Amino acid sequence: MIAYKSFTAGIAGFTAKITRQKMENLREEARAFVNQTLEPDQLINIAETCMDNHNLFAVTVWYRKDAP
Repeated sequence: MIAYKSFTAGIAGFTAKITRQKMENLREEARAFVNQTLEPDQLINIAETCMDNHNLFAVTVWYRKDAP
């Protein structure tokens, strides 16, 4: 079974420095999730998406898990 977990934050109205820090914080959250929750063979992909029209930044971790 393929599953995912997304980490998302709003990025509108901030300075470039704060926006970069918010993005890096999400990357750290995703990294912690991978390191604390998954085995190396479970990880499929990590994707970053910036949705300008919604002023959002997301990091999505795609991984394999056992079916319920």
